[in-house]
Amino acid sequence: MKVVVAGGTGVIGRVVVERARRRGHDVTVLSRGSGHDLRRSRAGLDDALAGAHAVLDLTNGVTLSARAAVRFTTTVTRRLL
Repeated sequence: MKVVVAGGTGVIGRVVVERARRRGHDVTVLSRGSGHDLRRSRAGLDDALAGAHAVLDLTNGVTLSARAAVRFTTTVTRRLL
């Protein structure tokens, strides 16, 4: 199964990626380090998401502002869809 993990280099994401790979899944990691900044652009997402059976969003934005948190989550979710 092809699994795409957004935020796959974070604390939880690393564990999820490692366990999915151990179970034999084909895992694609989306992170700023892999060239995918979901806050700023959809660049490269079509290719990364092609053929995915599951997409896990483990991204997070660090803020104390409820408005900023909602904006971050909404933006990232729309880009992944």
